[in-house]
Amino acid sequence: MNYKELLEFNDYAMDLTTRTAHHSTAIENNPLSLAETISILTTEYIPREMPQRAFFEVKNYQNMLFFLLENLNKGQSVDSFFIRELHGILMNFLLPNKGVFKTTDNTILGAGFEMTPHFQVPMAMKEWCDNLNYKMKTLQDKEEKLKAILEQHILFERIHPFSDGNW
Repeated sequence: MNYKELLEFNDYAMDLTTRTAHHSTAIENNPLSLAETISILTTEYIPREMPQRAFFEVKNYQNMLFFLLENLNKGQSVDSFFIRELHGILMNFLLPNKGVFKTTDNTILGAGFEMTPHFQVPMAMKEWCDNLNYKMKTLQDKEEKLKAILEQHILFERIHPFSDGNW
């Protein structure tokens, strides 16, 4: 059973997917309400006129989650190519350079840190992936694995490898 099929039978998994899609895109100023996100992702009904970007942000997020979980379930290791594939799905119809590491430096207004310079991103992402894979193979405790994933997410945000869509 793939992840899409699981969602048809598991209300909790579908609820988690829609809430994650909503909250992750809302952080990036997506104007859709949770109810509108649920409508789009569970019934494929668009409840009102909305910017195309708002629709594609939540739909792409759902598609990226499907791809991510199905591939991890098959034993896919996390590498730079896989990260770029995820970004390509996430930014489909939204960004012309989807799935491509940034070629100029970027900043986050109000952030108290500097992002990795663009020319260092490929090596930084290789190290990030190697570190994540090592931790997932060596850590046995689920709480320790979760903590490692959360720490890696913070590091990912600091690298900020893409021009946009660094969710």
